[in-house]
Amino acid sequence: MEQFISKITAADKAYGLIRVSKLNLENLHGKPVLLIDSLGEIIGKFHNSVKRIDGLTEWHKTRMTNSDDEISISFDEKEVKDGKHVIHIEFLTERRFPINEVETNFFSFELESQLEKHISNNIEQLEKGLTKVKQQYNIGGSNIIDLLCIDANRNYVVVEFKNRKTSDIVVGQILRYIGRIKEIEKVDNVRGIIVTPEPDTNLEYAISTLPHVSLKYFKFNVTFSEPEMK
Repeated sequence: MEQFISKITAADKAYGLIRVSKLNLENLHGKPVLLIDSLGEIIGKFHNSVKRIDGLTEWHKTRMTNSDDEISISFDEKEVKDGKHVIHIEFLTERRFPINEVETNFFSFELESQLEKHISNNIEQLEKGLTKVKQQYNIGGSNIIDLLCIDANRNYVVVEFKNRKTSDIVVGQILRYIGRIKEIEKVDNVRGIIVTPEPDTNLEYAISTLPHVSLKYFKFNVTFSEPEMK
């Protein structure tokens, strides 16, 4: 597995590309590759001569990238999907909450996937009686559910993590995913939970008229102690 950190440039956004100069992809020159990030999949074309992937205008638009955003790029030549080599992209972010004298309350997971992994492994912290069904569940096309669960009443629950996504995007996503699960599982009662690391007034307004969608704020607590001397 090859992995490195890169920065998005103004030219990347303007011309719909990302630079992958540190990846060894010579055998993929001119071929389509499949990019996968936390929002789904998109097809681009790799050009070895300039070490970049083109055709990503829509990716920059829907992900609302900024110049100087840092991303983690990883590639395993053995990973192939639909005949295309897969390249994984993850945004590196940093969130901070106020610090007091007793404890540090902050969100500093560098990758959104780390939040997803933590919650999926501690699912009852999110809601009592919740059981994980599937993580990163591809329900068709570029639609990938962060986490699908079943609650104590045996109803499906779609869990979506909001880190960099805007309120409008995450609400639209979770409603689409709920509708798709109703269709796939042939059930009527499906609800959603949006998890975000910081207060979001716009998001609270957006879901206030959606009784089947709830919002959970995630707080990561760290305490410090001195080593015990033997």
